Amino acid sequence: MEEVAVSLGRALYSTLRWFVLVALFEIVLYWYGYGTIKLFTFGKYPQKSSVNKTFCSILGFISLCGTLFLVSFFFKNVT
Repeated sequence: MEEVAVSLGRALYSTLRWFVLVALFEIVLYWYGYGTIKLFTFGKYPQKSSVNKTFCSILGFISLCGTLFLVSFFFKNVT
């Protein structure tokens, strides 16, 4: 009985982890990267016919890290 509960727990954990990662990478980081690309190219790229989701997600991650770094750098002495 314990083995069944452990197996169900692992399956539930894996499923929830997968949903969180998909939500993070494909929704949050994609749109953050998409907006960053639009901002720096003045709206010329990416066009609707040539959207690369992986590129937008990677750029979103890099942009988010840069934003968090800048926020922590400028507000490091705020108490």
